[in-house]
This record gives sequence, C-alpha cells and structure tokens, in this order.
Amino acid sequence: REGFLGVIDPRHSNAYCTTFDKRFFPNVLFYLGYGGWRNTYSVIPQIATCWPGSLSEAVAAGRHRVLGAGEMAETKVDFLCLTGVRDEKDVRARVLDLN
Repeated sequence: REGFLGVIDPRHSNAYCTTFDKRFFPNVLFYLGYGGWRNTYSVIPQIATCWPGSLSEAVAAGRHRVLGAGEMAETKVDFLCLTGVRDEKDVRARVLDLN
C-alpha cells in the first residue's frame, strides 16, 4: 500500500528494502530460480510499471506507458539495508519513518 518492498533475512537479522512511488511503479514482479544456476534457489523482486507479457496485450489492456519524442519520466527510488531487524513490523516502521 505504501510503495514499499522488503526482504528479510531472519538468520542474520538484516533486511533489504526499497521505497518507491506506487503511482509510477504500480506492480511488483517476482522472478524465481529453482536451482538452475549453480544450484541456487532465489527470489528476485522487481518494481515495475506493468507486468510482463505481450506488448500488444499490454497496449490493448491499457497497462503500458508511452513517452513521446523528447519527453522524460522521473521518480525517486530508495534502497536501504537494515541491520538488527526483529520482524516485518520493525522493518516497516523503520523504513516508513525515513520517508
């Protein structure tokens, strides 16, 4: 709801978070790796302007962005690394207090 995405490493009490403008990036994508590269399992979260798929389907559904010649789009994205994290509520409170 707040334009916030975080990943917690409970074993080391660390968290990796990003804050962003939810109107600019209304979607969060997750890319999952099931041991294919060096037998590692991973979750890669990504903020996005729309979800992947066919460009023609995105245009038809109105879930695409268009920049005309010479136009720019600008937004702010912050990435934070936190230590001494207790739980999700702790992370959320600490990150949202910074913004």
